[in-house]
Amino acid sequence: MHTLKTDLSIALALMALSTSPAAAQTARATPEWATLPAPQVPYISTQGTNTPCYNSQCIVTFPAAPAGKRLVVTSVTAQLSAAISDVVLLEGNGFEVFATKSSPYSNFLTANVLDYFGPGVAPTARVYSGSAPSSLSIIVTIAGYTEAQP
Repeated sequence: MHTLKTDLSIALALMALSTSPAAAQTARATPEWATLPAPQVPYISTQGTNTPCYNSQCIVTFPAAPAGKRLVVTSVTAQLSAAISDVVLLEGNGFEVFATKSSPYSNFLTANVLDYFGPGVAPTARVYSGSAPSSLSIIVTIAGYTEAQP
């Protein structure tokens, strides 16, 4: 009887140790997929210009990505007259991303995009204004987030 009691006490003590949160954390390593992503700081900027533009190319320049951070643009919206191009060209990092209006008769453009700009790089939006009359507004907004440079 004494040995059964001793064995039972040892088994209960081992169970208590193995189910404690500290023991569970030491026993299991955190899987890579469970780690949190780098902090993401929301970003939005609206810039504009008026027609006429030099060489029929209206270029809207946004603030550069902060030092040590990468700007990730996930959305482009624009107010464009029906007389202006159906496309906004997002550029500045060596690549171009085209965002198009859903209809040539629309005055607005909304597009989901994915574009990256390194520290110090200023995104630009290029819009072909063609023979648009003077004093038409072109307003472009980019939104996304900044994160630590990988």
